[in-house]
Amino acid sequence: MWMTQSAAFGAALLEPDEEQAAIVRWQRFEDRDALEILMRAHARLAWSQARRWTDNPTHLEDLVAAGMIGLVRAASNFDLTRDVRYATYATWWVRNEIATALSRVRTVIDIPFRSRDAASTDKTIICVSGDAGGPDDELGLLESVASEEPNPEECVLSQSSLSTMRNALLTALADLPEREANVIYRRRLSESGESLSDIAAAFAITPAQVRQVETRALSLLRDTLVARGFSLSVLH
Repeated sequence: MWMTQSAAFGAALLEPDEEQAAIVRWQRFEDRDALEILMRAHARLAWSQARRWTDNPTHLEDLVAAGMIGLVRAASNFDLTRDVRYATYATWWVRNEIATALSRVRTVIDIPFRSRDAASTDKTIICVSGDAGGPDDELGLLESVASEEPNPEECVLSQSSLSTMRNALLTALADLPEREANVIYRRRLSESGESLSDIAAAFAITPAQVRQVETRALSLLRDTLVARGFSLSVLH
């Protein structure tokens, strides 16, 4: 099913017992009416997650559609014996489906990063760093600078278009294990850039462990990009 953004955010939320009843009907009897009730009440989740990645209308629709698939998968796999709301559980499925869909989007996805106008040159410098330095809330996954004379101390991808690199990065991100992908998303790609402490609380681990997960994820991203033919002359 499909819902417009206004309809999704205007849909009524379900009470816990209504939510449970709809999930039971879907899981036991494949009741599509029950599934539709569940999806209508949570379509805003697909929209809110998709909007974190792009504001391009065409791309947004593709990502929302993927998010809706995540809602269906969550409904099918939800454990009714656990003391957790469907929306909390479904968030992970929605994010994963959207991350997978990103690799299928051929044009540039608008992820947040600092950039000068790269349209005037074919030379693009992109740095994927495991040691960002600076305050937690100022971290960025990418720092892209168009330049005719790249600084040799930066990570250089000569003659690679910005759009190609973006898509390669997003594809690599989709291939990460779930926890690594979520840490990278929350630390580097969300609008606010969550702190180590905030993420540690969410995952019930220590800030040091979050840093370890982040470092491992960045290493996997670098390895994936190199394996796909990108020549990074310097890796931090």
